[in-house]
Amino acid sequence: MEKYFSCEDIAEKYGVKKITVWSWIREKKLNAIQTGKMYRIRQI
Repeated sequence: MEKYFSCEDIAEKYGVKKITVWSWIREKKLNAIQTGKMYRIRQI
């Protein structure tokens, strides 16, 4: 089973702000799925 992370988890892991993670998702640098208003990122 794959593990998914929230934008907050990724931001904390890489020492960036959530808005940066959202930008990476929009730029297709991160593969994410949207569930409602939230994004989930596969384990990287």
